[in-house]
Amino acid sequence: MQGEVTIDKVERRFIRACKTIRALPDLERRFLKHNNGWPDYVRDHNEAYGYGEASMPRFRPTPFDVTDVLTALAWGKTLQRNEWKLVEMRSFDLSFGQIGRRIGRSDETARRHYRDVMLKIWAEANSIRSVTGVA
Repeated sequence: MQGEVTIDKVERRFIRACKTIRALPDLERRFLKHNNGWPDYVRDHNEAYGYGEASMPRFRPTPFDVTDVLTALAWGKTLQRNEWKLVEMRSFDLSFGQIGRRIGRSDETARRHYRDVMLKIWAEANSIRSVTGVA
């Protein structure tokens, strides 16, 4: 079918949309802060001299990611809660072994469930495109 989106492209766009949502700033967060009048405390020796944990580089969404996020996430409107959690765990770059341990199943079962979820998203993406005619 002409104009059909491949499953690899759908997976990549959906995972990037999940990462983009987490990377965008939360403007309402400032209202949830607690301010106090106490001065900052003296830091621990290990903390003060840079012996903290190493951090991963942050995901930086491209302008395309920001404009595509609503389109890509709309493909997941038919997903159940457990299916969303599976895709969300995968968007944190967890392996299928780690996901399998978290859901209490084997890595092959986690991989199979993830593949089924991606097929569901792919079918939704192509049905939306065929109805709207958007490229």
